[in-house]
Amino acid sequence: MAGFLAVIVALGWFISDYYNNSAILYAAIIFSILMNIASYWWSDKIALSLNGAKEVPRDENVELHRLVENLAITAGLPKPRVYVIEDLAPNAFATGRDHFALGAHHVLHGKIAHKQHAVNGWVGGNGEDHAPMTI
Repeated sequence: MAGFLAVIVALGWFISDYYNNSAILYAAIIFSILMNIASYWWSDKIALSLNGAKEVPRDENVELHRLVENLAITAGLPKPRVYVIEDLAPNAFATGRDHFALGAHHVLHGKIAHKQHAVNGWVGGNGEDHAPMTI
C-alpha cells in the first residue's frame, strides 16, 4: 500500500512538474489515498467480483463446506465464506482481513481435499496465523 502511494504520488509530481500545474499532484495524492482505503476495506469483495465468484450455500455443497471447515479448525482460523468460480481456467484464492473468503474453481474442490495435509505442515511452530497452501 505504501509502495502504491509512493509510485502514484511520484508520478503525479513528475506530471504536475511537467505541466506546471500543482492540482495534478493534489489529485494524485487524493486518488492514491482513496484507492488504498478502498483496497484495504473492500479487497475481498473486489477480488470475488472480478473473478465472478458465487457464494455456495451450505446445503448446496455440504462436502465442500465440511472440508473448508475442517481446514479452518486445523489451522485455528474461523471458517471462511465459500465461493465457486465458474471460469475456463482453474483458479483458487483466499481473500479478506478479519472476515475470510475462499474462492475455488469447481474442478479444484478435489485438489483442496488432497492439500489438506499442507495445513498441518505449515501451521504450528512458525508463529504465523495463516496456512499457506498452493493448489
